[in-house]
Amino acid sequence: MKIVHVHHHYWPVIGGLENAVRALAEGMAKLGHEVHVVASSYSGGKPKEEMNGVRVHRVKSARLHYPDLTYPLSYPLEALEGADVVHGHSQNSLFTVKVVEKAKRLGVKTVVKTVMYFMRTHSFPRHEIINSVRVIRRIKPDMVWSHGSYSSELPAILRRCDKEHH
Repeated sequence: MKIVHVHHHYWPVIGGLENAVRALAEGMAKLGHEVHVVASSYSGGKPKEEMNGVRVHRVKSARLHYPDLTYPLSYPLEALEGADVVHGHSQNSLFTVKVVEKAKRLGVKTVVKTVMYFMRTHSFPRHEIINSVRVIRRIKPDMVWSHGSYSSELPAILRRCDKEHH
């Protein structure tokens, strides 16, 4: 399979999601899959390189002061075209949203991973939860999967938000 992972950062940037994407990508490459990672130029490293069997594409991007507000200025069509699946990591990353939208327009199956831990905190504004749901609805991925405190409740949360805003 040709599998593409998308997130605004990749190695050598170190973080929880960055480490998870790297582990998934390298593990899939070891199983014999053709694995690509699309990241922004803000993640350091060369624009194109192969690391541990993973083809890394760092695309020129613009950033608005915060990593989640990174915008791709180009798309690595050689990675996206012909992919069996494009896996976007984090619905809060503008970079991920834009690359996944491009993949959808190319007819590629897409998956978006959401992080639902924030819903357990009482200080997190309800409108932020609704905005995350709107982003998921806008992307219209072929599949949404979630982890975190409320992951099992994601379908009910999506239905409730649909009823409240239609």
